[in-house]
Amino acid sequence: TSQGEELYITMNSRGQQLADNENTRARLFEDEDVQDNQIFWGKEWEEWQDFFWKNKEKNGNADLGFNQFLKWVSIIECFKSEKFKSVAEGEKRYKEIQKNSEISDSIKLPVIKKYFDALKKIKDKHDAGYFNASWFKENFNAEWLKKAIDQKHLIKLLPAIIYISYEKPESDLNRFVRFFSNATKENLVQRNPDTYIIQSIYLAFDFCKSDFTDIVDIVNYKSTYTQFITPEDEFKFTLYRTPSNNTDRQSLESAFWTAEDYPYCDGKIESLLQSASHIGSFQNFVLQSKIGLTEIPNFSLIKFKNIFSSFCELTGNSNEIWGEFLNSEIYSETWNRIVEKTWIQWYLNVDFLKLVLERTNRSNETLSDFTQNNEKRFIKGYNGNKYLIQNEASAKKQVYLYYILHSRILNRWNGYWNSKKNFGVYNLSDLENSWNFFSMFTNGKIYQLYDKQWRYNSYDSRYGISIQHNVNRSQDYIQELINWANI
Repeated sequence: TSQGEELYITMNSRGQQLADNENTRARLFEDEDVQDNQIFWGKEWEEWQDFFWKNKEKNGNADLGFNQFLKWVSIIECFKSEKFKSVAEGEKRYKEIQKNSEISDSIKLPVIKKYFDALKKIKDKHDAGYFNASWFKENFNAEWLKKAIDQKHLIKLLPAIIYISYEKPESDLNRFVRFFSNATKENLVQRNPDTYIIQSIYLAFDFCKSDFTDIVDIVNYKSTYTQFITPEDEFKFTLYRTPSNNTDRQSLESAFWTAEDYPYCDGKIESLLQSASHIGSFQNFVLQSKIGLTEIPNFSLIKFKNIFSSFCELTGNSNEIWGEFLNSEIYSETWNRIVEKTWIQWYLNVDFLKLVLERTNRSNETLSDFTQNNEKRFIKGYNGNKYLIQNEASAKKQVYLYYILHSRILNRWNGYWNSKKNFGVYNLSDLENSWNFFSMFTNGKIYQLYDKQWRYNSYDSRYGISIQHNVNRSQDYIQELINWANI
């Protein structure tokens, strides 16, 4: 070895210790096959370095991206060649690779080239607008070639690299990528990314080593990858394989992908599909499909589009319709609080989805008329009986009636939903100067809006319901509600 080459191995041109990938380069170029063709591999390495230089952060270090890529190669190759006996063993090995600054001795330059070519192809397709933007949303678009990225993104990126490296049809790449991208939205996946990165690699290799090319065939691995291949996937892929009457795969994919990319759906459209196909659950459909069901009965693409349109309208106007949630399972009620349920997102709540279906069936009404007609129907349920309204015991229904009165008749509700959507509940008799307060209801409950914290002994009139502390005692508020409902 010449003196200059020895110097290169230990120091770079700036007199600094070499970056990890340069140390890796020195080792890789010691391989006999590489030494026989050093000019070719030297140019390849320069191309790789140049790629990450062009895609680094402004004023950043290109080595971060290159080192990250080499780590991806190590991860892919490790789980390509070995299936661990337990999840714990696999996760342990994965963490070891992540911590290690050097790639495995078994990895050679041709292997790196294969995966680099695949990565570059993904980048070229991304720049050409091939992928739907949802795959690269969050921080992925800004970081994926520049530095260490959120681990969950590897669940979609590494399978894509594997897919291209096997020279599968590029026309189906977007479908393949979308499947893994949607999988990252599952709660279990987000809580245990290491496990699912490993599983995604295993699944990608199983699929790519087979003769399968169409993503619908990935359901053949359902028994092994139950957390990845969901009943929703089976449902959609069955439709793609055997479209219902008057539909075709391209139209189905276009509609489903549009819905999947809507922020409130975030890759999951199970409830919309159920609503458009008249089945109780995907589990029931899967059971039926195993005994010979080849197509989904009654699925209507037109109905799906209409339901999705209503879903978008209601989620996009949540402030305008939020009052409708008060008398629903979106809120829970205790002796001293009415709170929005936090264990399920409101737009996934069954009562909200019922509202979506109702809106779809009454799409000829304006949104304002739709909500007001619902409110009028609720009040009419008391049959014009003031006594029944006064003796209403449900705190949620009381607040709903206050909401209708203030928003439709008194015009005193504007802006209430901006930041506070929960209610503290007081007993009128417990409040200081209780004679200054008013309740429409016999049980004397008083309500105050709050966000996250509320104290029983601290009523704040700024967030209390207006007529409770600013009442016109000559007005018959309940009769006004009854009259308004019958207009």
